[in-house]
Amino acid sequence: MLLSDLQDVLRKTTLKSVHDGCTTGSTLARKTGFKHAHVTNFMYGRRNLSVEGFDKFLRALDLSVKDLISNPGPRKNKSRRKR
Repeated sequence: MLLSDLQDVLRKTTLKSVHDGCTTGSTLARKTGFKHAHVTNFMYGRRNLSVEGFDKFLRALDLSVKDLISNPGPRKNKSRRKR
């Protein structure tokens, strides 16, 4: 699993939390210190997070990288070139 894969899992997890009513974009913005637009741009795939931003989202959602790895959800079938 690559960092970009983890970011996709975090994005899906964040969207699910918002759609399930567990949190809101405004709450995530407050907890992460990001503007609401930054949070929604991440959630809808228009923006990626820095490592520090990734950590802020994990803390805001009370998750760890281990949680993302152990419950990655459905994986896309991507063909990757080997280098």
